[in-house]
Amino acid sequence: MNESQLFAEVSEIVKSKIEAGQVVVQPWLVQHVIQSHSEIQGGDSDFYLLCAHGYLPHVVKNVLRHWKDDPAKQRERDAQMVLDGFERLQRAYLVRRDDDSVLVPINQLTYDEGMAKVREYERMAAGCKLHSEELRRYFAGRQSTVMVQFD
Repeated sequence: MNESQLFAEVSEIVKSKIEAGQVVVQPWLVQHVIQSHSEIQGGDSDFYLLCAHGYLPHVVKNVLRHWKDDPAKQRERDAQMVLDGFERLQRAYLVRRDDDSVLVPINQLTYDEGMAKVREYERMAAGCKLHSEELRRYFAGRQSTVMVQFD
C-alpha cells in the first residue's frame, strides 16, 4: 500500500459513513483503519503499530480537512460532498465535539454548531474582502510606478 491508496481508503470510509448519515469521529476513524490492517506479526509488530498510530492521524486529519475547505474546491474534488439542490452547502461539516474533530452530517448539526459555521464563513468572507482591497490598493499604487512588459 502506498500513501495515495491509504488516502483513498480513508476517504472512501468517510464518504460511506456520511452517505449513511453517520457522524465520523477522528479518533474512531484512526482506530478503525488500524484495526482493518491488523495482520501485523513478528518481533517488529510493536514498531509498526507505533508508526501507524503516529502517521495515520495525519492522513485522517487531511481527509477530514477536505470537508472544511471552500465548498467550491470541494465540488471540483468530489460532487458528492455538496448537498443535493445546493451549490455550496455541504453534506457534512467538520466541528469540534468534546475536544475531537467530528465530521457531522448537516441534518445532525446542532443549531449552535450550524451558527458557528455561519460565523466562520462570515469571518472568512470579511477576511477575503479585506485581502482583495489590499491587493487592489497595492496594484493601484504600483501601476503608477512600475511598467511590466510581457514578450
